[in-house]
Amino acid sequence: MLEDAATDAELMEHELRRAKISFTSKRVETREDFVRELYEFAPDLILSDYRLPSFDGLKALDTTQKEFPDMPFILVTGALGEEKAIEVLKSGASDYVLKDNLSRLPHAVLRAIREAEGRRERKQARKDLEESLMVIGRAKREWESTVDSIPQLICLIDSEGYILRTNRMIEQWNLGQVVNSKGKKIHELLHPGCADSSCYLKTFWSHAWEELRHGRSTEGEFNDPVIGRYLYIQVREILPKISRKGEETASYAVVVVHDITERKQAIDRLKEYANELEMANKELRRLDEIKSEFVAVASHELRTPLATIKNAIQLLLQRKTGDINENQEKFLSLAEKNINRLTNILNSLLDLSKIESGRIELNFEEVNLRDSLEFIVSSFKPQVDGKSIQIEMEVEKDLPSVYADREKIIQVMMNLVGNAIKFTPQGGMISISAKPYNEDGNMVAVSVRDSGIGIPEDQLEKVFEKFHQVEESLRRSTGGTGLGLAITKGLVEAHQGKIWAESEIGEGSTFTFTLPVSKGEKRDLRFRYILDKEFQRAMENHSHLTLFFIEMSTEGAEVKDTLLDQLEEKLKQCLGRKTDVVLRLGRGKILSALCEADLEGARVIRQRIDEVLQKHPIEGQDISLITKVGMATYPEEALSKRELFRKAKEYLRG
Repeated sequence: MLEDAATDAELMEHELRRAKISFTSKRVETREDFVRELYEFAPDLILSDYRLPSFDGLKALDTTQKEFPDMPFILVTGALGEEKAIEVLKSGASDYVLKDNLSRLPHAVLRAIREAEGRRERKQARKDLEESLMVIGRAKREWESTVDSIPQLICLIDSEGYILRTNRMIEQWNLGQVVNSKGKKIHELLHPGCADSSCYLKTFWSHAWEELRHGRSTEGEFNDPVIGRYLYIQVREILPKISRKGEETASYAVVVVHDITERKQAIDRLKEYANELEMANKELRRLDEIKSEFVAVASHELRTPLATIKNAIQLLLQRKTGDINENQEKFLSLAEKNINRLTNILNSLLDLSKIESGRIELNFEEVNLRDSLEFIVSSFKPQVDGKSIQIEMEVEKDLPSVYADREKIIQVMMNLVGNAIKFTPQGGMISISAKPYNEDGNMVAVSVRDSGIGIPEDQLEKVFEKFHQVEESLRRSTGGTGLGLAITKGLVEAHQGKIWAESEIGEGSTFTFTLPVSKGEKRDLRFRYILDKEFQRAMENHSHLTLFFIEMSTEGAEVKDTLLDQLEEKLKQCLGRKTDVVLRLGRGKILSALCEADLEGARVIRQRIDEVLQKHPIEGQDISLITKVGMATYPEEALSKRELFRKAKEYLRG
């Protein structure tokens, strides 16, 4: 209230209270107080006198219009001419009341407040409309730039199952125009005019709608005969969205239809290729088995006649059948030399065949590497001295023993040292060392280094392949069969070790292999080697592999080896395939078997084992025998070698 006369202010308040208008007021007289209270008191309406000693109503109105243009402003004055009244109203005043007619003040106040509220509501409505139009425009642009541009058919569905909106993919699929899709149902949109009661889409939509009522999503893949496409359909609930007015939006669910025709056709082609590849792999495995069997049989069968020929030649050379001249002795010696070479080749082929088939026999024990290396050095002394080669051996003082087959490891070192002597020139040097390989101390590394011709970098991995020879060696008299390093690698890996080569041309080569440290227990390294080999083969060929554990036990008595021999024979009968492997684990009374069988085939074998043991029980021990079987299959039950082993053991113990 801008009024310099306190009595006039009281009269105005009296009239308002008499009209039962509730209010709180504050009276000011100066411009400074007026401007301050506009912000601090924040009035809903201003009553102002027209003339004040230092301020007047028109100036107050102008100040109010600038700061608060929607504020109701009523002039209350003693006298005001018609022209002044018009000027005041044009300037923005809500009304004017003469002091001698204050009974009109309550009506003017109420009307001014109502008009101000109306202006504010209209202003807010215009603002809301502008915002809504902006939101609609933005939503339209976003829909066009996102939903309309994606390659899937998108449908928004209301709570009655009718389509609210679709994207433009409907037009690309020749299912009609976007504007005509509203109000249709999904089945009507995708299968217009379909009256087939057994239509998959009707069944799927009925199920999906029921799931939506429970807040669950649905998806399915179908070969649609009407559209002529493979479809992947997803139905998802849309959580209730609240608008600014507190109302839920109409969207109830979204249906996304993917055209997976190309992907499905590609998958079908891949399946065909995979089947063809599987058949080819099976044929290759069959041929490989035939080759290995032929090599083994041929090598074995050739050894006997070669031994006979060798003995005959030796008898001739020893002149036990009569005298021979110098020329005859020369040719007989040459024949003996070539027979020895051929015998070595046959022995190598036999060794390689056994390694590849996993049937190599290993007799593990604690092996002192120092003793073995000293034996190797002394064995090659004549060859070393003949080429004036200096040979050094360095073995750490406290080097632990390794867990290995002594004869096989000597064979490995003989091969490596023999190669080093072969490729080291006259007066060269060879060094042999053995030391712990890793921080855990569970492996020992043995290295053989020479000062020979070296190996090209691109040949370092290939030197361990069968029949591979480095080109430089082929131009020299140092060439061999190309089987030695392949056998060496197989023997090292059979001990769960690794082997590799390092070399520089003209600087020599270093061959290093690792062996496990002996820790006093009998670890089944042969089993681990064969499991590694068979599992790797299964992964590469995308084939199945089943691991069996069969345990025999008695109550209070030790199981005799003869009983295990019987069990092993019966197990081999149940497996049936030549490629299946049966092993005895360490000192324990457990047999293991590895066979190429899927889960269903493994269950058949398991049933066959139970039937064989029931019909033909193992004989030779008076007390009753308990036989347990555990098995696991890759990839159905286990995806890793460790998991395959663990699950088979768990089923055995369970």
